Amino acid sequence: MDEKSLYTALSLILERLESKDVLWRLDGSVNLLVQGVNVKPRDLDICTNHSGLQVFKKLLGDFLVNEGFNKKTNSEMAVFNIHGISLEINNYLDSRLSMLEKTKRIDWKGLLVPVLPIKLARKFYLHIGRDEKVQLIDDFIKKQGVNGVVM
Repeated sequence: MDEKSLYTALSLILERLESKDVLWRLDGSVNLLVQGVNVKPRDLDICTNHSGLQVFKKLLGDFLVNEGFNKKTNSEMAVFNIHGISLEINNYLDSRLSMLEKTKRIDWKGLLVPVLPIKLARKFYLHIGRDEKVQLIDDFIKKQGVNGVVM
């Protein structure tokens, strides 16, 4: 997925969520990308809570492809296709994965997007056993140094 397509999908999501009270954050590789990590996301992942998932399904219903339960991550999920971009939204039942109370908003190319700070994203990947992502984050943090912008 290229950044232009990602920008278009995020713009649509933010537009539809405007004035809605939904707790959510970017997840997966896109969360890392918008914080400066050199990754090439294949899809767009979002984390929310149960009520947020219901709002997303209502607001993005015209793009809904599938919904169900993901046993691997112990989460309710819904999958959408937004103009060729695969969007997976999860409500993790394990609070160690959701960490919605730790969300920060950052500006990415003029879009104000909620993210899980990089060091907490590392914890997320540790919990789900994604060692390659943990190493990628460790390398990024090391490059940032003590004066880096990593939260």
